[in-house]
Amino acid sequence: LVDMSPEVSESVARRPLWDRWALLWLFVACLCVEWLTRKLTGMA
Repeated sequence: LVDMSPEVSESVARRPLWDRWALLWLFVACLCVEWLTRKLTGMA
């Protein structure tokens, strides 16, 4: 007999996190805000 079940294929595209420039800039902006907050409150 011939197997008539549908063939299922799955592909996952992996993309390195740092290839997303917007996410990198968001991370850098968070670091800058944290540094400025410490600087202005005298914690730096």
